[in-house]
Formats: sequence, C-alpha cells, structure tokens
Amino acid sequence: MLKRGFLQILMVGLFGLGLCLTTACQNAAPPPPTAVTSPTEASTAVPSQNQVMEIARQDLAGQLKLAPESIEVMTIQEVNWPDACLGVYPANEVCAQTAVAGYLFIFQANNKLFTYHTNYDGRQLVFVPTAVPPEGGLAATWRQGDQCTTAVMRGDTGLQIGPCDGELTAVQFSPTTPNAATDLITTALSNLPFYADTPDGAVVLNGLGTHIPTPVEQRQIMNLARWLADAATGAQSPGTQPVLTYHQDHADNGVCTDLSVFNTGRMTLTSCADTPAPDYGDYWLTSDQLSQLYTWVDSLTTITLTPDSTTTPTATGSELLFTGSGSSAATPADEQAILTLANELVDAIQGGQSSPAVPLP
Repeated sequence: MLKRGFLQILMVGLFGLGLCLTTACQNAAPPPPTAVTSPTEASTAVPSQNQVMEIARQDLAGQLKLAPESIEVMTIQEVNWPDACLGVYPANEVCAQTAVAGYLFIFQANNKLFTYHTNYDGRQLVFVPTAVPPEGGLAATWRQGDQCTTAVMRGDTGLQIGPCDGELTAVQFSPTTPNAATDLITTALSNLPFYADTPDGAVVLNGLGTHIPTPVEQRQIMNLARWLADAATGAQSPGTQPVLTYHQDHADNGVCTDLSVFNTGRMTLTSCADTPAPDYGDYWLTSDQLSQLYTWVDSLTTITLTPDSTTTPTATGSELLFTGSGSSAATPADEQAILTLANELVDAIQGGQSSPAVPLP
C-alpha cells in the first residue's frame, strides 16, 4: 500500500464531507447493466459536458419511466477511462486497452443514486449496476446462499450495511480492523473510479486517483470491503476466517508457529511455543501470490495435509488446511505447491522479507 502523508489523508477526509452518506448508501434499483445510446441527431460538433449529461439523464429517465427534470444531477466528473469498458468490468468480459476520455455522472431519483460512465460525446453510456458510494468511498455487494448484502463505506464517515433490497444501517468499524479508515482513504486516493463483478462479489470504488486496478487488485478491494463489513457486524466469512492455515511444529528446536492466510491477501504468523516469541503482526501476500491463491480457491476442494520429513524436514506435528470452493481434487503437484508456498511465507515473515503494509496500489 502506498504511503500517504497526513495532509493527503486530511484532504480526502474533508473532500466532499457535505455529501449525505445516508442518501448515498441507498441501493439503486438498477436498469439493465449496460446501456449504449447515441445522440438523437448526428452532428460534427462535439457535445458539451452538459449535453452529454443530458443524454445520460434522458437514458435514465427512460429506464425509470420518469420525467428527466425530476432526476437531479449530483456529481459531474471528467475522467480518462483506462479502457473501452469505461471502468466497468462485468464478469469474463475482455476490454480493448484503449484510453477513453469521458465523464462520470451521479444522478438522484426516487431517493436513490444512479451512476453512469460515458465517453466524451455521450455515444457510449455504461450504467454502474450497484449501490453508489460517496466520492472517495466504495460499495460492495455479495451473496451468501439466498442472502444478498450491500455495504457502503468511506474512511472519514464509516460504514453502512444491510440487505440489497432493504434499508442500510450505520455501524462502526471493528477494533479488530484498526487501519480500516486509513486503508480506505489510501485506496480512494490511489485508484480511478471503477465497477467490477468479481468472483467474490461486485465492488464499485468512487476513486480520486489515477491507478488502473488489475483484476486481482479489484478482487482484493472487494474482499477487503467485505472483511471490514463482516468484522464490524461479527459475521463469519473468508475475510474473517482463513482460507489457509499451517501449523508448523519443529521438535528439534522447540519452534512452533501458526500461519493464517485470508482471501484479502492478509496473513498472520503467531507462536504456539511455550516460550515467548516475536509479535510478527499482519503481513500481506504479493500480487502474484494472491493471484495464485485465488486460482487455488476457485478450482480446488478442501485439502488437509500432514507433512512428513520428506516434504518438511524436522516438522513432526505439522498440519496444513486449505479451504477451496472449487470442484477439483488437488493433485500431488497442487498439494506440494501449496505446502511450498506456506513454508515460503513462514520463512519470509520470520526473516523480515514480507511486507507489513497492505499492498494496495
């Protein structure tokens, strides 16, 4: 995670403070995920910002069957979108890697907020199909069984959470996530606005920066949002429960450690020895390690390994548990690769080679 100075954090905390989070957190009743329209009259002149805004408002009015003048304009922002998807990434969609100048518009209608991303002349309109966060905030939506949950959060104003089709309730960030506000502020400062439909849920960041998040980073931001929400409400999820645990017991030197790795990329290492051990704290996977973890989670079933001296010298009472959500049984090569990564992570943390900071861009 990039370090930001106190003045930058204070700036983002104050920026848009007048925005009403209660209003912003209301979940939009989305029209179809993507709408593409063209100006009604061909013209060689480039439409003005207000004309493009009016094209988007007319489109939304048609979707909601409302008079355009009843739809209020809340935000107009010039954006250089990183690709032809205009910062909206449906699942399994490939985007042409061509930068597109355009706008971000936020409208209010029926006490709900709606977001459009457009190109510079309004010929490409993309609706963002999720709850709208305030500027500098993010919203995440995920399903667990038949239950759909939405959370909207911002570093300086906190968190609201509730059912996707119901009222959101304000809650405080959990003491177990003490860096939540700083992490959110840094993420908002760093990244372009984007919407992504990830394997773990949909996330929209109303960012203030210029970085283009990779698919792995988009998924990580989604999982970080869910972790903060679940920690605040006491819910159990992969964000609060590790997907990989590794108990490593070395009988020859009395060293005993427990590694926990989460789908946010966070990992912790604690001592299970009788003698006092270093307080290692929280560490984070690299982007490549997190990408590999997601691949295993998506493809493999749950694995339990009890390494012997062949795979882990001097480890007499060791055990590894990996919780996958896929359907494929792990091959011996998969098992060895997971075990190798676990040993590398323990060695890196003990050797001071891992990063204690969240690796968000």
